[in-house]
Amino acid sequence: MVKFSFNNAKELLGGILEVADILKFEIDDAAPDFYITAKKATDKKILNVALKENCATIEYGEKASFFRGLMLLCKNMGNDFQINEKRSFKTNGAMFDMSRNSVFKVATVKEIMKYMSLMGLNMFMLYTEDTYEVEGYKYFGHMRGRYTKKQISEIEEFGEMLGIELVPCIQLLAHLTTALRWDAFAHMRDTHDILLADDERTYEFIDQMFLSLSKMYKSRRVHIGMDEAAFLGQGRYLDKNKYCNKSEIFCRHLNRCREKALKYGFKPMMWSDMFFEMAGEFGYSSETQFSDTVKKSVPKDVEQVYWSYDCTDEGTYASMLEKHREITDNVIFAGGIWTWSGPCPKYAKTIAASKAALSACIKKNVSEVFATIWHNGAECPLVFSLPGLMLFAEMDYTGKFDMKTVKENFEFITGVSADDIINLEAADYPADNSDRAIVRNPTRYFLYNDPLAGLLDKHAEGLNLSDFYGKISNMYMEKGPKSGFFFEAFEYYRALLNVLSVKADFGLKLKKAYDEKNISDLKILYDLTYEIEKRVEKLNAVHRKSWLYYNKSCGFEVHDMIYGAIKSRFQTTRFQLDRFFDDVTYIIDELEEERLPFVNIPQGDTPAVFIGQRFTRLYSANVVSTVFNDNVLG
Repeated sequence: MVKFSFNNAKELLGGILEVADILKFEIDDAAPDFYITAKKATDKKILNVALKENCATIEYGEKASFFRGLMLLCKNMGNDFQINEKRSFKTNGAMFDMSRNSVFKVATVKEIMKYMSLMGLNMFMLYTEDTYEVEGYKYFGHMRGRYTKKQISEIEEFGEMLGIELVPCIQLLAHLTTALRWDAFAHMRDTHDILLADDERTYEFIDQMFLSLSKMYKSRRVHIGMDEAAFLGQGRYLDKNKYCNKSEIFCRHLNRCREKALKYGFKPMMWSDMFFEMAGEFGYSSETQFSDTVKKSVPKDVEQVYWSYDCTDEGTYASMLEKHREITDNVIFAGGIWTWSGPCPKYAKTIAASKAALSACIKKNVSEVFATIWHNGAECPLVFSLPGLMLFAEMDYTGKFDMKTVKENFEFITGVSADDIINLEAADYPADNSDRAIVRNPTRYFLYNDPLAGLLDKHAEGLNLSDFYGKISNMYMEKGPKSGFFFEAFEYYRALLNVLSVKADFGLKLKKAYDEKNISDLKILYDLTYEIEKRVEKLNAVHRKSWLYYNKSCGFEVHDMIYGAIKSRFQTTRFQLDRFFDDVTYIIDELEEERLPFVNIPQGDTPAVFIGQRFTRLYSANVVSTVFNDNVLG
């Protein structure tokens, strides 16, 4: 192991010790192999790394850049060199979704922060809808794995060592379904996921939110959400007030929230889409025309975050950035690393969209960007987002897109092939592996597809899925690391492919054999149900182990429910087939039904179209949860 002696690095020493194992060095002032001098630059965007013989200098503008410089030094040792970089952005980092069931353990956040510091990123957001403590509101985040004040403080102190600011990211209007489900919040419920605006009890709660955040976080930046409140004022608000002008309600509510933020010294930012919705027919588009009224309604001290995840046209991003500057001088861009459409990350879309977006941001002099890493179904391990973060970092420091360098640097700091992660999405393209820009997610819907009802069977026709998933399963048996931080995520993926290789087209085969009254094939399929059940049970166990490695335990009960339901349905399949074998006139109702497309298939398209629904809708055409009105609107 190489030995370093550091000079002028007192403020950096804590972080240096944290990344030493990753970069495979130790500190030895007595007999070092290399002497490293840390030099603070006056320009915060500067990073210069030079090595001559056994003496190195890292000139850095801010702490996060130093750790990237240390990574570049370790990667290029062997010959004298000089690397000069200048950041395009003042702030660059990630927002991780901690609100859709999986909540990172503190140790997981720390490990990701170490990798982010070696990339040179300097901001980390925990997206917490109700997964943080609010004093006096015990039901807020109840059984959701919420973060305590002590945990947030521990994460924040760790980030400080690495030059990473921990910024709270919350919601003050919509996206609060899991909190508003409780009767304790009935009095501040507008609709099932939107807070009741213009009610003092709501603002007492929001005041307490900011008080709690002020005690948890040292940072005084805060993301307050405020997005996608399409049904604002349409529920209990309308019952109380008999009149609803959404734009007026939104602006009043935003200003009240802004006042609360400023009261506790916070500088707020928010998603910008609602102002575009207020402006008229074009929605979140550069064609939107802002009236003077809308322009005046945007608070000057609330930064606007333009979010876009799937556009691959640089010109569109540039136009939208210009459009934002009609309403704010403080525009921030948020891109997306596609971890939310199913178990597989979508890197074709991530790379194409991020390249276009960041190129536009650089040319339009946007000073702050970050990558959103959403969950939705909590199926994809979020550690698979790290190659995407490497892309964000490389374009920041070099000003250009170079996927070769992205992959090299990622592999250097993690020991994991970036291609092994990027190519995971191959499992989502059974119909056309060459078309990697279209988002499809059959790994989700063929896993969830019921063996008897087969709501997704039509989309499996002609795809030879057993062979397709069998080949990918065999390929990934040897891919990925054999241990370490990414190992459990790859193990989950392997177990998933193992199930799909026998389950994905089971329903098609069952329906065909039943229609033909082919007893021989039905008995083969009958025996196969035991193997599928066994593999689903193994997937459940592997997923549980992976989940508990990265996350708090709360939330995995949803996956236990799903896997339990899948296994149970194969038991029911055997029960029905036993009756059929005893009497071939016995009717299995689900197998009598014609198989219809779950969604419309456009003329000439392949059967594997995008299907985004969750388990309960993919699984059954029947009522899974009773529709009721009691307390839904308060």
